[in-house]
Amino acid sequence: MPYIDPEVRAQIDAGGRPVTVGELTYVLTGVVLEYVQAKGGKFQTFADILAALDATGKEFYRRQIAPYEDQKIVENGEENTNDLHSA
Repeated sequence: MPYIDPEVRAQIDAGGRPVTVGELTYVLTGVVLEYVQAKGGKFQTFADILAALDATGKEFYRRQIAPYEDQKIVENGEENTNDLHSA
């Protein structure tokens, strides 16, 4: 479990939003642990959690990060990756 300030933990537990990566990790860990409690601590539950987290990361990349990177290419130009292979 992520170790965040007890006062911040209480705020989040009361419905507050996370503002740091540690706080976000605390929230996500809590959701995962609630799922384990509901479904049972067995291999299939753990595999399902890992699959869901992996899919969530990929979907976040596809819908948020890739468009951001595309916009930065428009703003700043394409990276010349040929230089990376000439060394």
